[in-house]
Amino acid sequence: MIYSAALTPELGADMEQLVDLFNRVFDRQETVATLLAKYSPPPTGWSYHGLMKDGDRLAGAMTVIPLPYTWYESSCTFGSVVDVMVDNDARRDMFAFKKMFDAVIERMGNEVDLFFAVPNENSYLYFKKFLKWHDVGDLYYYVMPVSIGAMHKKLGWLNPLTQLGSMLCTLSPQLSSSRVIERPIQKISSDAFRAYRFGSHYRSVETRTSSIDSHYVCGEAGNSRYYYRLFDEDDTRVCYIVDIEPLTARALDTVASRIRRSTRCDAIIYIDSVKLTPHKMIRVPRKWEPRHLHLIAKTVTDRVNDTALDAANWQFNLSDFDVR
Repeated sequence: MIYSAALTPELGADMEQLVDLFNRVFDRQETVATLLAKYSPPPTGWSYHGLMKDGDRLAGAMTVIPLPYTWYESSCTFGSVVDVMVDNDARRDMFAFKKMFDAVIERMGNEVDLFFAVPNENSYLYFKKFLKWHDVGDLYYYVMPVSIGAMHKKLGWLNPLTQLGSMLCTLSPQLSSSRVIERPIQKISSDAFRAYRFGSHYRSVETRTSSIDSHYVCGEAGNSRYYYRLFDEDDTRVCYIVDIEPLTARALDTVASRIRRSTRCDAIIYIDSVKLTPHKMIRVPRKWEPRHLHLIAKTVTDRVNDTALDAANWQFNLSDFDVR
């Protein structure tokens, strides 16, 4: 196997192979256009790709998407590590990902100050043991259950209660805090970033929808702007609140209430590194989380120090790492 690194515009014919590999490994149906858009973040317009090739065949790949983040009073570039994939017949070398990642680090030099990822459980152990990444912290789930039986079939008899209770929550007074959550480490949410994250390659932003499709819903709650999207997950209609800016517990309650009144769904979910105290959503106990979400990171340059390895310094939600 030959290991190398390339920028997105340099992929050439390998881009089609990368898309084919992505769709095989993740059982998706992405196109060259959608992945090119995903790998073209502002302000660079490109990402770094680690490649593993068997002759002319692309047998493995991983991507680092560089994004601007605030670092206390300054700005830095953080690299979001995504789409780590190796063909089934090329998984004999357990160091394959490390070799691709090393190729990317050598290619990028000091352009990225910190790498971060939210891997699945198997990859989490690999990142920790072989790549020597560090835990930042676990992300929190907040949920407004509307039809709890859709999530847990044995609790279907409680559906009338959760449907009524969630609707009553929307009518109750706002008692949660309006204090703006500010952390020294968070994405720089510019117009360019919003166009990249919620724009054409994720389909256009709509003002309102109640159907499961590829569109985001954008709205305002007081001084906060929010984005959400509906998904069908195992016959459960889940509405994910992807971003709220600026974030307050009151804004989260307001957004959840608006979604409950306007959108047919079984659950409303928000995920963040910040421990909030909303009054209309429940913070899910860890043992009931559908999947543990570990934020992990590795510092690269001396422009960022180990305070980046403490979740208390981050404001990090689905808009930072997920494609929802």
